[in-house]
Amino acid sequence: MMIRLYQDGDYEAITDCVEPFVASGDFSLIKDMGIYLTATEDDVPLGCGGIVMTGAAEGEVWLRLSWQICESPVTLMRILRAGFEIVKESFGISRLTARVQNGFGAGERMVKRFGFQDTNETMTIFDTKYRIYQWQTQ
Repeated sequence: MMIRLYQDGDYEAITDCVEPFVASGDFSLIKDMGIYLTATEDDVPLGCGGIVMTGAAEGEVWLRLSWQICESPVTLMRILRAGFEIVKESFGISRLTARVQNGFGAGERMVKRFGFQDTNETMTIFDTKYRIYQWQTQ
């Protein structure tokens, strides 16, 4: 498994997917507003994600994963942790927001593993309710 910079088409190439963290806008409009990475195997995208910058040192996390990569949780967490560190350090991030579909236990556990805190806030996007989590430097 390799991590590379996101390329046009990676998002759409992952069709059998789950999206633990979603950005609050139309991806086609925000795809140039941050840094994004793609995990591949044999040059096939298995997951992509990154941070949409919303301020000088603030952003929103998004993630799209194929079911294939989800079948190996240890590999998935190793790849996500490496990618998360690359993106945070690239922008000197001090605060991040993640939106997790309400009741999506795996997404909630994942975001908490990365140190995000539940804000007890929710928002609705296209009739789907999301819980808001935040991470910030100490």
